[in-house]
Amino acid sequence: MKKTNFYLILLFLLFSTVLNAQYEFINQGFIAIWEGGAEDVFYSESEFNGHNFGSLGPSSSLYLKSGQLIVSKDAEGDIVACNMYYRLYKVGETPGTFNDVILPWHSEWDEEELLFQMWWNDPPEETDLNLLEGLSDGNYIIEVYFQAENGDSEILYLNNATLNYVATFTFSSTTDIAKPRDANQNSFDVYPNPATNQLSIKFLNQTKVKNLKIINCKSEVIFDGGKIRGANDFPINLPIEQLDSGLYFIHVETEHGVEIQRVIIRK
Repeated sequence: MKKTNFYLILLFLLFSTVLNAQYEFINQGFIAIWEGGAEDVFYSESEFNGHNFGSLGPSSSLYLKSGQLIVSKDAEGDIVACNMYYRLYKVGETPGTFNDVILPWHSEWDEEELLFQMWWNDPPEETDLNLLEGLSDGNYIIEVYFQAENGDSEILYLNNATLNYVATFTFSSTTDIAKPRDANQNSFDVYPNPATNQLSIKFLNQTKVKNLKIINCKSEVIFDGGKIRGANDFPINLPIEQLDSGLYFIHVETEHGVEIQRVIIRK
C-alpha cells in the first residue's frame, strides 16, 4: 500500500469517528428543599454550595424533597440513568456513606440541535426526607453530588471539583421555630405548561408582589418584572416571545416569602 493511500484511509477513519462521536453533558442539578413555606425551594448546585440554613430546632422544617438533573445530548448520544447522592453528618464526626436517589426521566425538549432532558423524582417518587429527625445538638453538613450514565456505561459527574456541594445548619433542641407544613398550597398558577406562544400567571388571592422574575436553567435572570399588584381576578401575561425552548423558573417574592414554579417552553 502506498504511503499516500495509507494516510488518506487514516484521515477518513478519523473523520468518520468525529462525525459519529456521541455527545452527552450534564447542564445543571437542583436540590429541592422544603423549609416550611408554601412551596419547595429549588437550589441550583451552586446556590446550595455554601448555603447556611441557619439555627433550627424541633419545630423547624427542613426536608430533602427531591433532586433534579438537566442533561443534554446529540442524536448519537444517550442518557440511560441519573442519580443524586446525599449524606448528612455532624461536624467533627466521620461522614457515613452516601444515599442513592434514583432520578427517573421526566421530560425533554429540543434546543440548538440538542435534546435536553429533565430527570426528576417528583411526587409520588420524591424523597421527602425529614433532615432534622433524631438529631442531637450541633452543627451539620448536607453533602450532595449528581451523576448520569450514558449508553456506553460511562459515568458523568456533577460535583464541585470532586469536593461535592455542601450546605450547613445548626440544630438546637432549645430553638423553637414553628412553620406550618403545607407545601401543596400555591399562591399563583402558571399556565399553560408547557407553553408555546403565551404564558400567563394568575394569583389565587390579592397579593403584594415585591418581585417577579423569569430565570433560566443556568440561573440567569432573563426577565425582571419588579413590583406588581397580584390580583386574583385577572391574569398577567409574561413575555416569552424571545425565549428559546427549554426549562424556566417563575420566581415570585411576596410579603409571605419566595415561591418558585417551573415551566417548560416548547416552540
